[in-house]
Amino acid sequence: MKINYLKFMSICIGILFLILPPVFGAVIIDEVLYDPINDENGGEAILLYNDGETKINLSDWTLATKTSFSDVTLPLGSYILPKGYLLIADSGFSIDKDDPSWPDADFEEAMGLGNTDAYVALINNNTIIDTVAWGSATNINDSFYESNPALEIAPGKSLKRTNHTDTNNNLADFSEATAFAGFIGGTAIESANFAEAQIIVTANVLDNNPEILNFQILIDESENPGIQINPISNSKKTVEVLVEVTDKDSLDEINKTSVIFNSKEFLLIEDSRNSSSIIFKGTFDIDYFIETNNYSITSRVYDYESDEIEIFIGFELLPLASLKVDSTLEFNIIPGQTSTKTISVKNTGNVDLDLVVKASDLIGDSLINKENISISNIKLSDKYKQINQILPTGENSTYEIEFLISPNSNIAKDSYQGNIWIGGLAT
Repeated sequence: MKINYLKFMSICIGILFLILPPVFGAVIIDEVLYDPINDENGGEAILLYNDGETKINLSDWTLATKTSFSDVTLPLGSYILPKGYLLIADSGFSIDKDDPSWPDADFEEAMGLGNTDAYVALINNNTIIDTVAWGSATNINDSFYESNPALEIAPGKSLKRTNHTDTNNNLADFSEATAFAGFIGGTAIESANFAEAQIIVTANVLDNNPEILNFQILIDESENPGIQINPISNSKKTVEVLVEVTDKDSLDEINKTSVIFNSKEFLLIEDSRNSSSIIFKGTFDIDYFIETNNYSITSRVYDYESDEIEIFIGFELLPLASLKVDSTLEFNIIPGQTSTKTISVKNTGNVDLDLVVKASDLIGDSLINKENISISNIKLSDKYKQINQILPTGENSTYEIEFLISPNSNIAKDSYQGNIWIGGLAT
């Protein structure tokens, strides 16, 4: 659920709900086939390469093209292994590809790569991870090429990066090449020569590992696709999960089942079983100060042979702008003199807050004007004013605000009452 509105609590607390864009890697665009011979609608393809040393989760990453900023969206569970490849192609690539010997794509989705003055960019959470363009720089937004666009190439050829080199200059890094030469799906042949060696293979058949049949988060606080979870102000959010597991050898071999979130492991308990599976249920906690973003939670199953298996599902943690202050503020004032009081403001949400303050007149036998109330030489009014202070997220994120009241010297003795409001604008 995407929320964009400002809500202030009366008297002393202001709350704003806004969506902040969630934020990544070593993944590069290695090769682009943008002008196939057989069919423009079904023959285009993009090859990604992971130049890093760790597996990278590409779930919900997108490809931006001249056609659309979100032309292709990678599905949940998309990974690229270290020094590995991922081939993304137009729908129908397995049938329409120029060369039937090419491997099928890891993922197909309709795309529209332009042939002239065009580009493709790899996007994660609105951040460009890598981009390559071809054609004239004057006709391409400079956000979508590095230094200079590459030269356009002949139909049926691919625009290929040289030896996975990334100098942040498309013109220097990419050149015309035979499409997917040496690529056999998931790996690449680095030499045109061929060598062969014999390997003696021994296959030891072991017990079956446990299997996870079903993994669910039993809460969804939005009608939008996917799972959205609202945090709780100044408290932990407890989220219930269900995991169904089996073991082809015997259900009795299943030792325990857990879920892991934010580096914490939460054990689940058996809820029910039948002849083929066991259902475990339990909860995990989300601290209120964990920043709004897309997250994943892992389910892990152990058996008594020390084997384990895990899968993950993703969810979106929605933004929460929330703060907490003392509900009362009492001054003892001498007419004509300045009195001060300090209160502590705590960020009890998961977004940074730009603090704002307003006040009403204090009413008694006469009146103390709201302009006689100030913070650091900022006179208050009945309109919110920024006090130039960002209150960041964090478990113990607080800020001390000193209020000054300077009544007139002829103010009558009495008890005067009014309100001060403190708000927080999500940044």
